[in-house]
Amino acid sequence: MAKMFSKVGSIHNATEFSGNLTMKIVVYPSSIFVKFSNTINDVDYTGLRITNGSFGSFYFDDSRTYLTMGDTNIDISKEQAIMIAKDYVLNNFSFNGAIVHDLNVTSVGTVQLTTRVDNPTGDYINGTISPYWYISVNVENMPRDGLEGVIVEVSANDGTVIAPRPFGGPPNTSQLLLGYFWSIFGEVGSFLLIAVGVVLIVMGILSYIGRKQRV
Repeated sequence: MAKMFSKVGSIHNATEFSGNLTMKIVVYPSSIFVKFSNTINDVDYTGLRITNGSFGSFYFDDSRTYLTMGDTNIDISKEQAIMIAKDYVLNNFSFNGAIVHDLNVTSVGTVQLTTRVDNPTGDYINGTISPYWYISVNVENMPRDGLEGVIVEVSANDGTVIAPRPFGGPPNTSQLLLGYFWSIFGEVGSFLLIAVGVVLIVMGILSYIGRKQRV
Protein backbone atom coordinates (compact mmCIF):
# COMPACT_ATOMS: atom_id res chain seq x y z
CA MET A 1 0.00 0.00 0.00
CA ALA A 2 2.80 2.41 0.88
CA LYS A 3 4.48 1.83 -2.50
CA MET A 4 1.21 2.54 -4.31
CA PHE A 5 0.65 5.74 -2.32
CA SER A 6 4.19 6.95 -3.12
CA LYS A 7 3.41 6.74 -6.85
CA VAL A 8 0.84 9.52 -6.55
CA GLY A 9 3.42 12.17 -5.68
CA SER A 10 0.89 14.78 -4.52
CA ILE A 11 -2.68 14.65 -3.31
CA HIS A 12 -5.04 14.69 -6.28
CA ASN A 13 -7.65 12.41 -7.84
CA ALA A 14 -5.83 9.25 -8.83
CA THR A 15 -6.18 5.49 -9.29
CA GLU A 16 -3.30 3.03 -8.99
CA PHE A 17 -3.25 -0.75 -9.52
CA SER A 18 -0.98 -3.47 -8.20
CA GLY A 19 -2.15 -7.00 -8.92
CA ASN A 20 -5.59 -7.40 -7.32
CA LEU A 21 -5.11 -4.30 -5.15
CA THR A 22 -6.53 -0.96 -6.22
CA MET A 23 -5.94 2.42 -4.62
CA LYS A 24 -8.34 5.30 -5.32
CA ILE A 25 -7.93 8.88 -4.14
CA VAL A 26 -10.79 11.37 -4.49
CA VAL A 27 -10.25 14.97 -3.43
CA TYR A 28 -13.30 17.02 -2.44
CA PRO A 29 -13.33 20.72 -1.43
CA SER A 30 -13.50 19.84 2.26
CA SER A 31 -12.25 16.24 2.47
CA ILE A 32 -9.94 13.62 1.00
CA PHE A 33 -11.09 10.05 0.39
CA VAL A 34 -8.56 7.19 0.09
CA LYS A 35 -9.61 3.61 -0.54
CA PHE A 36 -7.61 0.39 -0.96
CA SER A 37 -9.75 -2.40 -2.44
CA ASN A 38 -9.45 -6.04 -3.41
CA THR A 39 -10.31 -5.84 -7.12
CA ILE A 40 -11.24 -8.92 -9.13
CA ASN A 41 -12.61 -8.82 -12.69
CA ASP A 42 -12.76 -5.01 -12.47
CA VAL A 43 -15.01 -5.14 -9.40
CA ASP A 44 -13.99 -3.63 -6.04
CA TYR A 45 -14.75 -5.77 -2.99
CA THR A 46 -13.52 -5.49 0.60
CA GLY A 47 -10.73 -3.17 1.69
CA LEU A 48 -9.58 -0.16 3.69
CA ARG A 49 -11.15 3.29 3.52
CA ILE A 50 -9.68 6.45 5.02
CA THR A 51 -11.46 9.80 4.99
CA ASN A 52 -9.88 13.04 6.16
CA GLY A 53 -12.81 15.42 6.54
CA SER A 54 -13.37 19.02 7.52
CA PHE A 55 -12.64 20.38 11.02
CA GLY A 56 -9.92 17.75 11.48
CA SER A 57 -12.30 14.76 11.37
CA PHE A 58 -10.74 11.42 10.49
CA TYR A 59 -12.54 8.19 9.61
CA PHE A 60 -11.11 4.70 9.16
CA ASP A 61 -13.01 1.63 7.96
CA ASP A 62 -11.81 -1.90 7.23
CA SER A 63 -14.64 -3.88 5.62
CA ARG A 64 -12.46 -7.00 5.60
CA THR A 65 -13.29 -7.41 9.29
CA TYR A 66 -17.07 -7.69 8.83
CA LEU A 67 -17.71 -8.65 5.18
CA THR A 68 -16.91 -11.90 3.37
CA MET A 69 -16.12 -12.03 -0.32
CA GLY A 70 -18.48 -14.43 -2.08
CA ASP A 71 -18.36 -15.87 -5.60
CA THR A 72 -16.44 -13.34 -7.70
CA ASN A 73 -17.06 -15.05 -11.07
CA ILE A 74 -18.84 -12.96 -13.70
CA ASP A 75 -21.01 -15.64 -15.33
CA ILE A 76 -23.67 -13.21 -16.59
CA SER A 77 -22.50 -10.82 -19.30
CA LYS A 78 -23.62 -7.22 -19.65
CA GLU A 79 -25.85 -8.11 -22.61
CA GLN A 80 -27.43 -11.03 -20.73
CA ALA A 81 -28.05 -8.85 -17.68
CA ILE A 82 -29.79 -6.19 -19.81
CA MET A 83 -32.05 -8.84 -21.38
CA ILE A 84 -32.90 -10.22 -17.92
CA ALA A 85 -33.69 -6.72 -16.63
CA LYS A 86 -35.94 -5.87 -19.59
CA ASP A 87 -37.79 -9.19 -19.35
CA TYR A 88 -38.35 -8.65 -15.65
CA VAL A 89 -39.78 -5.16 -16.16
CA LEU A 90 -42.14 -6.33 -18.91
CA ASN A 91 -43.40 -9.47 -17.18
CA ASN A 92 -42.79 -9.36 -13.44
CA PHE A 93 -42.54 -5.77 -12.19
CA SER A 94 -45.03 -5.06 -9.41
CA PHE A 95 -46.15 -1.77 -7.89
CA ASN A 96 -48.07 -1.58 -4.61
CA GLY A 97 -48.30 -5.37 -4.55
CA ALA A 98 -49.76 -5.84 -8.05
CA ILE A 99 -48.09 -6.89 -11.31
CA VAL A 100 -48.02 -3.95 -13.75
CA HIS A 101 -48.93 -4.75 -17.35
CA ASP A 102 -48.67 -2.76 -20.61
CA LEU A 103 -45.31 -1.21 -19.75
CA ASN A 104 -43.17 -0.03 -22.66
CA VAL A 105 -39.38 -0.19 -22.36
CA THR A 106 -37.98 2.77 -24.29
CA SER A 107 -34.26 2.46 -23.55
CA VAL A 108 -31.64 1.39 -21.04
CA GLY A 109 -29.76 4.02 -19.06
CA THR A 110 -26.97 3.34 -16.58
CA VAL A 111 -25.46 -0.15 -16.66
CA GLN A 112 -22.78 -0.70 -14.04
CA LEU A 113 -21.01 -3.75 -12.66
CA THR A 114 -20.85 -3.24 -8.91
CA THR A 115 -21.33 -5.21 -5.68
CA ARG A 116 -24.11 -5.96 -3.26
CA VAL A 117 -24.03 -7.25 0.31
CA ASP A 118 -26.26 -10.29 0.81
CA ASN A 119 -27.26 -11.49 4.25
CA PRO A 120 -30.35 -13.63 4.95
CA THR A 121 -30.73 -11.95 8.35
CA GLY A 122 -30.89 -8.52 6.73
CA ASP A 123 -27.85 -7.34 8.70
CA TYR A 124 -25.12 -5.53 6.75
CA ILE A 125 -22.49 -6.77 9.20
CA ASN A 126 -21.22 -10.32 8.53
CA GLY A 127 -22.76 -10.25 5.06
CA THR A 128 -21.36 -11.68 1.84
CA ILE A 129 -20.34 -9.26 -0.89
CA SER A 130 -20.95 -10.42 -4.47
CA PRO A 131 -20.94 -8.87 -7.96
CA TYR A 132 -24.17 -7.45 -9.37
CA TRP A 133 -25.24 -5.59 -12.49
CA TYR A 134 -26.98 -2.30 -11.69
CA ILE A 135 -29.33 -1.47 -14.59
CA SER A 136 -31.74 1.46 -15.01
CA VAL A 137 -34.53 0.63 -17.47
CA ASN A 138 -36.42 3.62 -18.90
CA VAL A 139 -40.14 2.86 -19.16
CA GLU A 140 -43.31 4.49 -20.47
CA ASN A 141 -46.75 4.00 -18.91
CA MET A 142 -45.44 3.78 -15.36
CA PRO A 143 -48.23 3.40 -12.78
CA ARG A 144 -47.64 6.78 -11.14
CA ASP A 145 -46.95 10.28 -12.43
CA GLY A 146 -43.29 11.25 -12.15
CA LEU A 147 -41.88 7.72 -12.35
CA GLU A 148 -39.44 7.27 -15.23
CA GLY A 149 -38.47 3.61 -15.05
CA VAL A 150 -37.20 0.72 -12.95
CA ILE A 151 -33.82 0.02 -11.34
CA VAL A 152 -33.05 -3.69 -11.61
CA GLU A 153 -30.12 -5.41 -9.89
CA VAL A 154 -29.08 -8.66 -11.55
CA SER A 155 -26.66 -11.11 -9.96
CA ALA A 156 -23.52 -11.45 -12.08
CA ASN A 157 -23.19 -15.01 -10.73
CA ASP A 158 -26.52 -16.56 -11.74
CA GLY A 159 -28.81 -13.84 -13.13
CA THR A 160 -31.06 -13.61 -10.08
CA VAL A 161 -33.05 -10.36 -9.93
CA ILE A 162 -33.07 -8.62 -6.57
CA ALA A 163 -34.37 -5.31 -5.18
CA PRO A 164 -36.18 -3.96 -8.27
CA ARG A 165 -37.51 -0.47 -7.59
CA PRO A 166 -39.00 2.43 -9.56
CA PHE A 167 -37.08 5.64 -10.04
CA GLY A 168 -38.00 9.17 -11.03
CA GLY A 169 -39.08 12.47 -9.58
CA PRO A 170 -42.03 13.09 -7.26
CA PRO A 171 -45.51 13.06 -8.77
CA ASN A 172 -47.17 16.28 -9.94
CA THR A 173 -48.88 17.26 -6.69
CA SER A 174 -51.41 19.62 -8.26
CA GLN A 175 -52.52 16.96 -10.75
CA LEU A 176 -52.78 14.35 -8.00
CA LEU A 177 -54.88 16.64 -5.79
CA LEU A 178 -57.15 17.60 -8.69
CA GLY A 179 -57.66 13.97 -9.62
CA TYR A 180 -58.20 13.00 -5.99
CA PHE A 181 -60.85 15.64 -5.32
CA TRP A 182 -62.55 15.02 -8.62
CA SER A 183 -62.72 11.28 -7.89
CA ILE A 184 -64.38 12.02 -4.54
CA PHE A 185 -66.55 15.00 -5.41
CA GLY A 186 -66.99 14.54 -9.15
CA GLU A 187 -70.55 13.25 -9.06
CA VAL A 188 -71.51 15.54 -6.18
CA GLY A 189 -69.94 18.49 -7.99
CA SER A 190 -71.89 17.75 -11.15
CA PHE A 191 -75.12 17.59 -9.15
CA LEU A 192 -74.32 20.88 -7.40
CA LEU A 193 -73.61 22.60 -10.72
CA ILE A 194 -76.96 21.45 -12.07
CA ALA A 195 -78.73 22.48 -8.87
CA VAL A 196 -77.15 25.93 -8.91
CA GLY A 197 -78.14 26.34 -12.55
CA VAL A 198 -81.75 25.43 -11.76
CA VAL A 199 -81.84 27.85 -8.81
CA LEU A 200 -80.50 30.68 -10.95
CA ILE A 201 -83.11 30.00 -13.63
CA VAL A 202 -85.92 29.93 -11.04
CA MET A 203 -84.65 33.15 -9.45
CA GLY A 204 -84.54 34.78 -12.87
CA ILE A 205 -88.13 33.73 -13.59
CA LEU A 206 -89.37 34.96 -10.20
CA SER A 207 -87.54 38.27 -10.66
CA TYR A 208 -89.16 38.70 -14.09
CA ILE A 209 -92.63 37.91 -12.69
CA GLY A 210 -92.08 40.39 -9.85
CA ARG A 211 -91.20 43.18 -12.29
CA LYS A 212 -94.25 42.42 -14.44
CA GLN A 213 -96.55 42.59 -11.39
CA ARG A 214 -95.13 45.98 -10.32
CA VAL A 215 -95.77 47.34 -13.79
